[in-house]
Amino acid sequence: MPDTINVLFIGDIIGEPGLKVLEANLKSLIHDHKIHFVIANGENLSTGKGILEKDAKKAFEIGINVLTGGNHTFSKIQSGKYIGEEARILRPCNHHEEVYGRGYNIYPVSVDGGIFKVAVINTLGRVYISTLNCPFRTSAQIVERLNKDTNIIIIDFHGEASAEKIAFGGIWTAKSLL
Repeated sequence: MPDTINVLFIGDIIGEPGLKVLEANLKSLIHDHKIHFVIANGENLSTGKGILEKDAKKAFEIGINVLTGGNHTFSKIQSGKYIGEEARILRPCNHHEEVYGRGYNIYPVSVDGGIFKVAVINTLGRVYISTLNCPFRTSAQIVERLNKDTNIIIIDFHGEASAEKIAFGGIWTAKSLL
């Protein structure tokens, strides 16, 4: 089993211009840097807001393995069924349980004949956004569950306030030092 996995995380892909940049550059980035797994924030994938099926499929064809969301994930009402069914699209995990889709998943990643299990969690901050479940508690509960299946857990914390992002990162840094 190899001991290294290379992950590329891409921030917000904004509409057609963002997809064109990826189409022109992602394959060479993956090749040149021996990237095994690509995560991208896709909440603005479709005309700058939301995730439509046609755009998500194009992103997957280009080489994205997982699309994460944020406060614009549900901006296209017609995307609900697809987001609910497509395991490679994550919506914020701290939405209420009735919201369609999934907030985290584990993905098998093949590296030099071995398989890594990579968990990805999508979390949305609450400052300036809306009343969601606590991103700190929700993420901690999910990490506790996922630790039974993998020790590679990547959290996309999507938020508006730098202080909330720093606090979230600080908690996980402190936990990793324990």
